[in-house]
Amino acid sequence: MTIKYATVAPLLLTGLLFSFSSAPVLALPQQATDPNTSAAIQVEEPSEADRAEYEDIGASWYNRMAQALRQLNFDAALVHVQDDRIEPLRWLHGLDESQQEVELVMRLNGPDFRVLRFDDQTAYYQPASNSYSLRSNVVHGLIPAGFYENFDQLSDYYRALPVGGARVADRDAQHIRVISRDNLRFGYSLWLDKETGMLLKSAMVTPQGDVVEQIQLTSLAIHPRFPANLEELRDVPRPPLLYDTDRLMQVRYKLLPGWLPEGFKLLRSNHHRLAMTGIRADYFLFSDGLTEFSVYIAEADAPPMQPVAISGSDSLYSLQNNEFVVTVVGSIPVPTAQRIAENIAVEPVVSTGTQP
Repeated sequence: MTIKYATVAPLLLTGLLFSFSSAPVLALPQQATDPNTSAAIQVEEPSEADRAEYEDIGASWYNRMAQALRQLNFDAALVHVQDDRIEPLRWLHGLDESQQEVELVMRLNGPDFRVLRFDDQTAYYQPASNSYSLRSNVVHGLIPAGFYENFDQLSDYYRALPVGGARVADRDAQHIRVISRDNLRFGYSLWLDKETGMLLKSAMVTPQGDVVEQIQLTSLAIHPRFPANLEELRDVPRPPLLYDTDRLMQVRYKLLPGWLPEGFKLLRSNHHRLAMTGIRADYFLFSDGLTEFSVYIAEADAPPMQPVAISGSDSLYSLQNNEFVVTVVGSIPVPTAQRIAENIAVEPVVSTGTQP
């Protein structure tokens, strides 16, 4: 199928998803070939009589993971596999005597990109562009922010089921599955260290069981005290806190979703210029506590475009809705993104501020 459209549509998509250059168009990801992963995904569901007990056990393991991610002193090496990209990383975390968290994530290949977090201030060091800091108590992009939260906040929309034991990174592991209750969002297979609850492996999976993203620890060292190498980072200069006035601009259009999967709530919205293209768009971020997706609204200044779909760890669906281009992108199945996009109405907002 050849998709032809002009001007704003390809520019908008390029600005949103420059990392999708090698992703398949209108195609689903391939079935996982890892025997350990595939076998774990295709287990038989428990009976209704045992489901509540299984879910309590699964939630307990999930909560152990969330606690371990916040409280353990660890030094880990891992591999992050996303679409067709494989990236080795080093991941360090510590909790000092004052209960302050310190976390460091480093890329081991390519440019020396690092993320350093002290509690809710996270600094991103980028050699190829300006470094900056954000107010955030998680490092975005490695694992979902929901992995740090109690499962009670997710249980209305997900089930956590214990599956069995395994061996990961030379450690005994408990495997649990986090499954969407409505099959409208991705789930996870998680392998947790039986001794500490630490996350050893994670696989994001579609409702059909296809793996779209994985992280795998290759080594893990747990320290009884706050690591000395993290203590040294307190003196590292931190870049300025990002204060982008462009991100504070009021949206130009009122978003009227005709349909959303249950549990998704609007977290934030603004009107800003897309970094890669300079095109201005309204931005709306939705979350259910574990999964996030974004909606972008831009004015169409070209002939009508055909819908565009891209599947992967961050799926995309884009269509033209009268004089607007509506794009939905996030860790959700393409059919879910399509249904959201097709049921969005847009109305102008009366501006109360000066627009450039």
